[in-house]
Amino acid sequence: MAGRVLLVNPSIASRLRMEQWLRGAGFSTESVATFEEAHQRLKATSPDVLITQVRLGEFNGLHLAIVGQGRRPALVAIVIGAPDAVLVKEAESHGATYLTEPVTEEELVAQVTVLFQEVGQHRRWPRKHVADRVDVEFGESAARIVDLSYGGMLLEVADADVAAPELGSGLRVSLPAFGVSIDAALIWAGRGPSGLLLCGAALAEKDPSVAIAWREVVDRIGFTVQ
Repeated sequence: MAGRVLLVNPSIASRLRMEQWLRGAGFSTESVATFEEAHQRLKATSPDVLITQVRLGEFNGLHLAIVGQGRRPALVAIVIGAPDAVLVKEAESHGATYLTEPVTEEELVAQVTVLFQEVGQHRRWPRKHVADRVDVEFGESAARIVDLSYGGMLLEVADADVAAPELGSGLRVSLPAFGVSIDAALIWAGRGPSGLLLCGAALAEKDPSVAIAWREVVDRIGFTVQ
């Protein structure tokens, strides 16, 4: 799997562990320990994903993400830290994903995977975070949309006991409030911090009229997180 990741973590053990996870999943990963080192690497290279601890000595990892996006607007940032509702909202406002510690291998790899697979390295379409709750029918289960793009969506399934479908399997996702039902293909699945199933699905709709209707839904929902 292609994809360049810059990992910033002051803890040697944690940094090496996460780097091993990401490389094991096929991501080209470079890791550094400090804000200053990361800042220099962002000037010299063009990573697709920045993963940073929120606490970087006297600096803030979210500030690093903002600096990085200023140089490379397509950069996706994941910020990791202790539970903090204020930081979660601040991260979202800057288009970053906030992961609460402790972060598992499955969670981190899943989050990075969906960023690459859903919109691709070249960010063909912007993702949009869903600010207000949007409920959908996910097969036989209820779910909510976490974020979406013209090419797909990230869903959180409400039933904690539901099993993940096979990767590549076809899904029928219905949005009753919008009068739209679409065909999608599962591209990854994993458990989020809440224990609920997260599913990344790519649009597989062949009917142009339905695809257009889906784009209209995307245009009406959430806000852009380039």
